[in-house]
Amino acid sequence: LAPGAEPKLLGVPGELELRGKGVSYCATCDAELFRDMEVLVVGSGDAAIEEANYLTRFASKVTVVVMHEEGQVDANAIAFEKAKANQKINWIWHTVVDTINGQQKVESVTLRNLKTGETWQLSTSAVFILIGTNPKTSLFKGLLQLDEKGYIATDEKMQTSIEGVYACGDARAKYLRQVVTAVSDGAIAAVAAGHYLNESEFFNREVLQIKDMVVVGYYRPDNQESLSVLSEVEQWLNEHGQVRLVRIDASRNELLTRRYQIKSVPMFHVFRDGRLTKTIVGHINQPELDQLVKSKTTDALAAK
Repeated sequence: LAPGAEPKLLGVPGELELRGKGVSYCATCDAELFRDMEVLVVGSGDAAIEEANYLTRFASKVTVVVMHEEGQVDANAIAFEKAKANQKINWIWHTVVDTINGQQKVESVTLRNLKTGETWQLSTSAVFILIGTNPKTSLFKGLLQLDEKGYIATDEKMQTSIEGVYACGDARAKYLRQVVTAVSDGAIAAVAAGHYLNESEFFNREVLQIKDMVVVGYYRPDNQESLSVLSEVEQWLNEHGQVRLVRIDASRNELLTRRYQIKSVPMFHVFRDGRLTKTIVGHINQPELDQLVKSKTTDALAAK
């Protein structure tokens, strides 16, 4: 899944008309276009304050327009203190943007003081609107786990709360949203999905589609006990009951480890006609092995 996210709009005249002509929603993307120019930042959250600092590497002057009272921002204190100490950043408090003005490009903005109602124009070469983004995930509400802002929750391999469903890009809950991080997400999701399909196909073929009893044994290569127990059980099953054992490396097969909550090894699952019927943790003792073989024989006779 890669539904993306879209920046929150100010919704003022001139914004859409001048988008890409001085109106931007990403300072790290467009800052270099305005080298040695005066630019405006709208917003007071982490993104706005941190990107205002970033813009000072290129712009000659950065004016931050904040709707709150002087000294009140929504950003973290460290970012705000750094911005306050930056001589290239100017602050306009308790003010909003009414219009963005210009013909072929941004030339100025009309500002309005929320206390006095006074309006005035301020010349600028660019307006960076950094008031947040909206993930395009409404379709997935009630289906996938979303965070409080509506972004898709994933693990480090991009898997969502539903097994086999992966998400990447700006709609995913993460720290930085840029093209490079979206591409990285996509590469990880593609590889992880490939592993999932291979593991799922193997398990379906060797276990879930078998119309008989199958014992699945979980081990780890660094756990000698699990290796020894599986070998003993496999030999006994082959000699006494012709019950097949499928070995699963719990350190590599994340699909089954997660699906069946494999916490320790050795561990065994007994499947009958593709259905999990029994779980055995640790050693399988002789009576349990005898019971497995007996039940298989009973099933076979009943089928006749």
